[in-house]
Amino acid sequence: MTYTSRSNGSGAIYTGSKFVDKPPPPELGQEVTITVKKTRFKLRPAQVSQWISLFGKITTEPEYPIAPDHQTVKCDDIVLKAILRKHIPGILPAFGRRMMVSYPGQTILCGKCFEIGHIRKTCPQTESVKWSSFVRAVSKEKSVTSEMLGSWVDLLEKNN
Repeated sequence: MTYTSRSNGSGAIYTGSKFVDKPPPPELGQEVTITVKKTRFKLRPAQVSQWISLFGKITTEPEYPIAPDHQTVKCDDIVLKAILRKHIPGILPAFGRRMMVSYPGQTILCGKCFEIGHIRKTCPQTESVKWSSFVRAVSKEKSVTSEMLGSWVDLLEKNN
């Protein structure tokens, strides 16, 4: 089994053994399998659902899948399916944690400037955008509550 990791900046993804062409972004209204990576079991499936429902209609219950090559050990990713209403950023400020979201064809998000379409390594910006600025932009969505942000609310109050 192979795993996808970061893009090399050329529109390809590394599968653990080679670079392959990245799939095109899914159409809005299409069902996708979404993986919330490395939750370290600190985000619960219900919390993940709360965030993902802002971007689409959830069609399967979120769950911890069985780890590859194991019979009974669950991994710390959470997997669910949803029909997209809008594309999901790769990072979300969920319940005081940085929730890493991925799905096939997802547009990449830069960890330096938080713009879509490139990665930190190829970022054209000279200065980094503060995480608090990104959290503030996301928190302006009408359905995002302080509970969903968790301790990031304190960060916003400090940076006012």
